[in-house]
Amino acid sequence: MDVGLRKFDEAVAGLIAPGQPFAVETIDIGGVEYRNYSAMPANLGQYFRLMQRHGDKDFALYLQERYTFDQAYNHSAEFAGALMARYGVRKGDRVAILSRNNPQWMMAFIAITAIGAVAVPMNAWWTTEELDYGFEDSGARVVVADRARIERLQPIAGRHALQIISVDDCAGLAIAHTPFTAIIAEFAGAAMPAVDVSLDDFATIMYTSGSTGHPKGALSSHRGILSALYSWMLMGVATKSLAGESAPPEKYPPAGLLTIPLFHCTASHSAFMLSVMIGRKLVIMHKWDPQEALRLIEQERITWFNGVPTMSAELQAAAEKSDRDISSLVEIMAGGAARPPDQVGKISSTFKRASPGIGYGLTETNALGAVNAGAFYVANPRSTGRVVPAVTEFRILAEDGL
Repeated sequence: MDVGLRKFDEAVAGLIAPGQPFAVETIDIGGVEYRNYSAMPANLGQYFRLMQRHGDKDFALYLQERYTFDQAYNHSAEFAGALMARYGVRKGDRVAILSRNNPQWMMAFIAITAIGAVAVPMNAWWTTEELDYGFEDSGARVVVADRARIERLQPIAGRHALQIISVDDCAGLAIAHTPFTAIIAEFAGAAMPAVDVSLDDFATIMYTSGSTGHPKGALSSHRGILSALYSWMLMGVATKSLAGESAPPEKYPPAGLLTIPLFHCTASHSAFMLSVMIGRKLVIMHKWDPQEALRLIEQERITWFNGVPTMSAELQAAAEKSDRDISSLVEIMAGGAARPPDQVGKISSTFKRASPGIGYGLTETNALGAVNAGAFYVANPRSTGRVVPAVTEFRILAEDGL
């Protein structure tokens, strides 16, 4: 085995040892033994309380909106109180989110999962017919949606008895809805409701692409989501520990550019939810445009980028001809498809301080699968990378030896 890979495995082994930050234990769930992170929060609600540690740091930026971690958590608590008091949402109930990316999408998700309800992120590109199936399948009766999606819901809202919460200007729509802003104003100052939620309670229903028929709703638990987040953190900490003193100092605080839809677990998990733990600012693009991406990278000192490989290719091509200061960028990740091997070299040569990476996973596994990043990826751009979590007894997941 390559010396670098051996050192990486040794770093992981140290981090998962008893008493260490990522210590693992063996637990029994339904008669099956699983490895579990000992220090994992009790549920997603407890995990989202980590936002309060980051206080006045920027949490999310979108067009003219800017929220700190404290503001976002407080609005999530207010919305959670409204879901229970005004809409009668209880533990286990399904609540849909149907909207383009925006801060309210994330606040709604935090609120829904914190009170033990099941968040149902629906594909914002679905037609009315597809949405009809989604509501029938999931059983969601409360939905947080933006104007374009509410217009598609009008023909089916009555049949499903939908209670609609609108997240942008929906004036003039011939359908009953309550603005998100009005709800949090009504419940201003409300604390996050206390609900007994276990790690193995369901947290989400996320829909697969449905390439062989209707999209399939994949159920996930609080434990499943948190395990994915902790596994990525484990790999990140192990990688940084190998760099040691040779790694350049971090010049800017963590900041990510959100370019992919939150209804996909690549964005909801590795972008949104992982940012909660590390205090990373998320700058939400209204729509993808490589020139606008470069402007935001320069303006907001973006350090982390993730998107489908086509996006990083377009970003690299635009950056070659740009004089913008994009030196803050240190990670350029991709997912959702294989990245052409020659693109890896182009990225590393154009973005001198940035490390390329790619991840593979499934909706059913909360995007967990394999990761190839940094020097390993540059050396072996055709490889899918290391199995996640990369514990020492896990072996190679690649045709050519990484």
